[in-house]
Amino acid sequence: MSYRMKLLIVFLLFVLTGCNLDNENTTPETNDDPVEKDEAYKHQSTIEEEEGEPFPFSQFELNIEYPNNQSYEVDYKKVGEEITAEIRDPINTEDNQQGMYAYHQLQPFFEQLTFDKTTSEEAVISEVIKVFNVNDDFISFALNVEFTDGEEKQYEVMNE
Repeated sequence: MSYRMKLLIVFLLFVLTGCNLDNENTTPETNDDPVEKDEAYKHQSTIEEEEGEPFPFSQFELNIEYPNNQSYEVDYKKVGEEITAEIRDPINTEDNQQGMYAYHQLQPFFEQLTFDKTTSEEAVISEVIKVFNVNDDFISFALNVEFTDGEEKQYEVMNE
């Protein structure tokens, strides 16, 4: 092999290794750890929402009791532009979900709800049971709703 060929190979190896002979990571470190962001996102207690009313209610409190002291609870409240949300579901998850994470979990359910303050109690209960996919073996169902005009309604049923 000629001297020029050997020199070319050495040069190419040098170029291909990127001149990094100390094997240190040259990627700048950031604090954008996805796990930490996800945890902060899950536990942020309030959400600043765009103007306007996303749903016909400003407060939605749902409590469904099941056998063996199990329950499913949803708390949503919008005051001005500040939203708080929490889901307690020990049947399907060990963690309580709150803040933005809970709000974004609830949003698709809320968007399916069509009832308003003039809807019959039976229709509201039936719709919420369907939208939230409530198990048939529930013992009690309690829903407190405050509509955007300030009117409050309570819906309750005992399952026998």
